[in-house]
Amino acid sequence: FLVLEQGINLISFPLILFDNDIEEVTEIHTGFQPITEITRFENDNFETAVYDGNNWIGFADLENDRGYFFTVSEDYDFAIAGKVPVEERTIHLDDGMNLIGFTTLNDKEIKDFIAQDPNAFSVVEIARFNDGNYDLITFYPENNPDFWFSNVDFDNLAPGVGYWFKTNNAIS
Repeated sequence: FLVLEQGINLISFPLILFDNDIEEVTEIHTGFQPITEITRFENDNFETAVYDGNNWIGFADLENDRGYFFTVSEDYDFAIAGKVPVEERTIHLDDGMNLIGFTTLNDKEIKDFIAQDPNAFSVVEIARFNDGNYDLITFYPENNPDFWFSNVDFDNLAPGVGYWFKTNNAIS
């Protein structure tokens, strides 16, 4: 389960989805639908799908390794149907801002997971949504040996969470 709190939640899918159809993932056929809106960031633009009480209006598919803003009308334990990832996955990042997630069941320590050469680095900053605000961790090439710095307790990437990645060039 992903524990969603009433309001806006920035999430990703920790399991490989069995079905990418938005109606299947959100299980609207159950008649209970606290998820009212889903927003993603695509080609430097926000796209939104809205639940009108019967159907989703907007984009039709949800994908692994992406971040999504889920708006829910009440606290909700969101069940995800999928299989456990057994292989490392590659995520493509465009130059600039990227809203992503990690298909994994394990925390990833940022300094080990995103190992970068201080003379040729790509990921500049990572942000996570935290109670309506953002926590940041920034890459400082001159901050040897631990190049990542955050003034809050933010040194791991967690499963089920979406993140903003700011890059200075496209990478995979």
